[in-house]
Amino acid sequence: MLSEQGHKVDCIDINTEKIELLKSGKIPLYEPGLADYLENNIKSQRIRFFDSYSQINPNTEVVFVTVDTPSDSLGNANLKNVYNAVSEVSERVNQDCLIVIKSTVPPGTAENIHNYLSNKGYNFDLGVNPEFLKQGSAVSDFLYPDRIIIGVKTKLARAKLEVIYRSFIDKNIPLIVTDTVTAEMIKYASNAFLATKVAFINEMAGLCELLGADIDLLANSMGMDHRIGKEFLKAGPGFGGSCFPKDLSALIRLAEDHNVKLQILNSVKESNYNHITNIAKKVEYVLNGVQNKKIAIWGLTFKSGTDDVRNSPAIDIAQLLVNNKAKITAYDPMGMDNARQVLKDIEYADNAIGAARDAEALLLLTEWKEFKNQDFASLKSIMAAPNVFDFRNLLDSELLLRYGYHVYSLGKKSIYKV
Repeated sequence: MLSEQGHKVDCIDINTEKIELLKSGKIPLYEPGLADYLENNIKSQRIRFFDSYSQINPNTEVVFVTVDTPSDSLGNANLKNVYNAVSEVSERVNQDCLIVIKSTVPPGTAENIHNYLSNKGYNFDLGVNPEFLKQGSAVSDFLYPDRIIIGVKTKLARAKLEVIYRSFIDKNIPLIVTDTVTAEMIKYASNAFLATKVAFINEMAGLCELLGADIDLLANSMGMDHRIGKEFLKAGPGFGGSCFPKDLSALIRLAEDHNVKLQILNSVKESNYNHITNIAKKVEYVLNGVQNKKIAIWGLTFKSGTDDVRNSPAIDIAQLLVNNKAKITAYDPMGMDNARQVLKDIEYADNAIGAARDAEALLLLTEWKEFKNQDFASLKSIMAAPNVFDFRNLLDSELLLRYGYHVYSLGKKSIYKV
């Protein structure tokens, strides 16, 4: 997307297989719309791909470090890949190159990296430019950002990043310029707050079920208040993915290192875990146990629009049921290959209907649109029992009721055919 703005971009990754795919115009992940931009910019010769740091252009003006920062066993952000990338780059580019940390890193990391490079005899300028792209809508999020955050140490670093983002500045997209520590903190605080909204609405869903209230009407009404906003107020099986769980744990650990207890965020982490386990328990309770019972699962990715199953609540729920001897058959439109790498003790179907065949219960765990458009009138005839657990509140419960299903949703009354 940077090349789409007219910049000449070289991309480096040590995964040769991925680089070869990209060179041929193929995306090694599922992200709607991205392939078209890639093809256009390869043809325009604005983007190139390499699988070795030795191929980096020494006259590169700006390097964005975008490697992953996975959690270690204690929940800290593991910065090994960041330091490796910075070290490799620093040995191959001129020292007037600006190194920008785009990876999500704990506050203070850029300053530590600056000191690390200084101790090696380098004097690189460092910046921080956190990304706020949502998987499944990354292209749109890039083109129409709410704001652009840059943390810099010098006026020159600011000027270079302003050139890169000039087309956005000209469209009056807010450019927030701050120090590197604040920029790093903005990313963590933003993700932590969004995770808090998800955990909050899921707790309200549990209470709505007990009181007979409707979580969707509640969430929509809350979201109309501009002080709250409607985003991330959709009840579901819990938050997951490559960012929220990891960043939440890292921020909690960072605070603990400074003898600060983040009570709210600790509770959010606990709430999300409890919500996921309670969903599995709900299925077990309704079915009077799951041992040797065939259960269909629709959706394995942590959200629709992506093939990412990292920290997916759907995977966790499936595993909890497998641990209690359930026989799972699952289907996901995009996440099957990735799911097979982490969830091995289940069967995989070629389509949604195949997954539901002979099932005593159907669990909808990811909000793919194709699940909403299934032929539920015919589906009932191939299921062993008409139990539907709609944990995304995606389906028309009243329609399913007329077809004779027992329907269990989040934050709503369970309904049965009388």
